[in-house]
Amino acid sequence: MTAVFAVILCLICQTDAVKAPESESAAFEKGQKYFYQKKFEMAEVMFLEALKTDPENDLTYSYLGDLALAKKRYDDAFGYYLKSLELRPESAENNFRIAQTYYYKANGEKAIEHFLKTYSLDNSMKFALYHTGLTYLMLNRDKENAVKYWEEYISLAGDDPQRANIERVIELLKNPDFVIPAPESGISVEEALRRGIQKNEKQDIPGDQKQDKYEGLYENREL
Repeated sequence: MTAVFAVILCLICQTDAVKAPESESAAFEKGQKYFYQKKFEMAEVMFLEALKTDPENDLTYSYLGDLALAKKRYDDAFGYYLKSLELRPESAENNFRIAQTYYYKANGEKAIEHFLKTYSLDNSMKFALYHTGLTYLMLNRDKENAVKYWEEYISLAGDDPQRANIERVIELLKNPDFVIPAPESGISVEEALRRGIQKNEKQDIPGDQKQDKYEGLYENREL
């Protein structure tokens, strides 16, 4: 119902729509405007309209992928991002977006491949290294490579407000006594990290000062 209403409302706003179709630039620009105003239903309508006159614009597919990803329509997002990547394969942004969808689809190897390509194409996108480490940890359950890429990330992004938290998790991952639980254990990686950090902090805090301080120390960031 919401989508239908958005379509009708969008058509009402286009006073000249009956006389002639939107030009490519006008439809695309309206889509951008609605997107940044968070009028996502109307933005999607305009981007789809823009594709009718310019089906080779990779940015249009990227925006449509972003809209689908926000709604957790991962298959739709993947299709749009894949098309965008086909049109401009050397775009760091396009590689990062497709890596996101591979992560959400639990394809760790492909996510890592495209996160690393993102950084190789544009080394200002240092956060791709963070997400590489995150993928190794959360999907592949690989402590060593998670540490490797997170240490590289914090060496380059010293101003990250989460630096102290990342370093704390790295310290835990380097502890030989800390074991990532098997998938069939029913314990998530994030829960295992929280328990491990909680245990370490209680050992460091004397007597009545002990308290649960693990909350917020590990952040599974949105991609």
